[in-house]
Amino acid sequence: MMMIQARRFKALYLVLMISFCTTNTNEIKVDSSTSTTSTLVEDKDSDEMNSTTTTTTTIANQAVNTNFSKEKLSDLALGDCFNTDEKDLIFSTTVIKVECNEQHTYEIVFYKQLDELITMVIPPNTELIQLYIGQKCNDFKSLVEVVEFADTKYSDSWLIIQPLWDEYAYKASRLDSVICIAHLEDLNNEKRLDNTGFSISQDINFYVYNTVWEEEHTFGLVCKPEQPAFYSTFLMFYAEEDVVVKNMTFIYSNSKHEIEIEIDLTDTIQYLDAAEEDIFYYFLKVSSLYTHSFLRGEIIEKELMDIIFESNDGAGGYFSYTNDKGETFESTCDMEYNITS
Repeated sequence: MMMIQARRFKALYLVLMISFCTTNTNEIKVDSSTSTTSTLVEDKDSDEMNSTTTTTTTIANQAVNTNFSKEKLSDLALGDCFNTDEKDLIFSTTVIKVECNEQHTYEIVFYKQLDELITMVIPPNTELIQLYIGQKCNDFKSLVEVVEFADTKYSDSWLIIQPLWDEYAYKASRLDSVICIAHLEDLNNEKRLDNTGFSISQDINFYVYNTVWEEEHTFGLVCKPEQPAFYSTFLMFYAEEDVVVKNMTFIYSNSKHEIEIEIDLTDTIQYLDAAEEDIFYYFLKVSSLYTHSFLRGEIIEKELMDIIFESNDGAGGYFSYTNDKGETFESTCDMEYNITS
C-alpha cells in the first residue's frame, strides 16, 4: 500500500515561475527532507537551509535478492511497480510485479472507478470512454508534473503517464476504472527507461498531496511558449494557507483570430482530490484544449485548432480561482511575449 506523507513546508521558494520561463528543470526548491528508515518526513528550520537548497530524496539500496511475481495487469493495484517487454499494455497482459525500490519499467500511479454518471454526459460508446479515460490521465499528469521540477531524480528524464485502455475488457465490463500508468523516458534520446528504482507514487504524494503553507499568499499564471504552439504550456499555481478552492477557471484566448476557449477546472481538481491543497501547480498543455472542449460537447472547428496549434501569435491565458472565503484571485499571461500579470 502507498503511504501518503503529510508534511509542513517551512519555506517553499516559488522559483518555478522563473525556471519555467527559462526551461531549467532544476530550479524549484522545497525546504524539506525525507528518510528511508522512517515514515516521518523531517522539517528543517529555515535558518538551516536557504531558499536555493535543492531537495534530494535518498533511495534505499536495491535488494540483493529481487522479490517478484507473475501477475495479470488487471490484478495490480495503485502504487504497484512492474516489468514487461510488451509495448501495448492491455488488461490481460502478464507482467512481473516487483518492489518499487527494485529496477522496473512501469508503475500504476492513478486508479479510480469510472463514475456511473459519466454515461449521462458521455454516450457509452468505446471511443468516447477511451477519450474520457485518456483525458483523466492527462489531467493527473498536469497536476503532478511538478515532481519533475522539485526532485533531482527526474533531472535527466521525462515523466510519462499513459492511460490503460482495453476495448475488449471494457466491453466485457472488466475495465471499470480510470487507470494511469507511469514510466520515465531518457531526456536526451526519448527512450523508455527500464531501470527506475524508486516509487513515483511516493514522490507524488510527497510533493503534491497533503501540503501545508505558512507563508505569504501567492498565485499566478505563467506562459511557456514552444514552437509549434501545440507544445506550449500554461502553468497555474497558488500557495495559500488552509484553503478550499470552490471554483477554478482557465481561459485560452487568441486576440489575433478572436478565439476564446473557457475550461472549468473545478470538477477536475475535485476529481483529483486537490481542491484542499495549500500548494497547487497545474501544467495545462495547449495540445489538450481540443479534448477539454470536445468532452464538454463544444466541438472546435479544425481550422481554428490548426491556428491554435501552429502559432503563439496573439495567444494568452487567464487563470482565476475562488476560495471558501469568497475571495477571487486572477492572473494572466501572454504567450507571444511571455509576460505575466
